[in-house]
Amino acid sequence: MNNKVLELNEVDYTYFDGTKALSNINIRILKNEKVAIIGPNGSGKTTLLLVASFLYPPTRGSVKLFDNEEEIKDKKVIRKKIGIVFQDPDMQIFNQSVFDEIVFSLLQIGKKEDEAKESTDKLVKLLRLDKVRYKMPHRLSFGEKRKLTIASVIAKEPEILLVDEPTSNLDPKSRREIIEVLKEVSTNSTFLFSTHDLEAAFELSKRIIVMYDGKIVYDGKTEDITKNKETLKRYDLIYE
Repeated sequence: MNNKVLELNEVDYTYFDGTKALSNINIRILKNEKVAIIGPNGSGKTTLLLVASFLYPPTRGSVKLFDNEEEIKDKKVIRKKIGIVFQDPDMQIFNQSVFDEIVFSLLQIGKKEDEAKESTDKLVKLLRLDKVRYKMPHRLSFGEKRKLTIASVIAKEPEILLVDEPTSNLDPKSRREIIEVLKEVSTNSTFLFSTHDLEAAFELSKRIIVMYDGKIVYDGKTEDITKNKETLKRYDLIYE
């Protein structure tokens, strides 16, 4: 049985200024896979996530979403099935309090207000946001903002969760909290994330894609690349 959920075929992406960010990307993501995209700055990790989320149409090639082996072409269905968490939390926060932000996400998918508030209570506890539930988001720490954006996205129950640099700019305690949260919330979903954090990649993924200069230079099991220091050094992922 074919259980692929997302497929990128011969994808290129070029920005308006002529910068080619992706070149001949071919990826097949299977249901409930946990995949880390790693690579140095400018390697194309974030662009790949944006193309995979259907936010950026590829310059060349195709991006396809599947359900029970059938390709999905309805944009509304695609938006429901894929949730993306951006690297900058301020790009996704719009409401006056933590609680309202999560409730708003639930109302957007048709939940009734009472049901939305009940679900928000559970998410606030799950992500350890109890103490700040009525706080204004712009007064949160960076780590709290990141947890809030994750909560707002997973509230919509996407089948595919995309997260850009989940542990960047976090202190050690917040980093550990985010990793534990992502372990829990990605259990029953397909999870694709970009990161510079090799330890987080090794802990959260079963498969690693290495990008360099807009190309995929490695795609394989996490346990294999952890033993391959030459590959990690060659693509500027470790320094010795």
